[in-house]
Amino acid sequence: MSEFNLTISQAQHDLLVRMLSTAVKSKRVEVHRTEFSRDYRHELEAEEAEMQALLEKLSTAAAV
Repeated sequence: MSEFNLTISQAQHDLLVRMLSTAVKSKRVEVHRTEFSRDYRHELEAEEAEMQALLEKLSTAAAV
């Protein structure tokens, strides 16, 4: 897995956190409403998990 370093301002960080939080909530709704395809639902759940992990990293970075 490649790692990346990114320098952003506090305002950009805050915006990214807000946007990602909204995207996680939307993804959760999409997962909940997906009934027909188990494979697709699993893909959505994986995306949600990745977004949540990124959000946690951003929150941790802000606390440092």
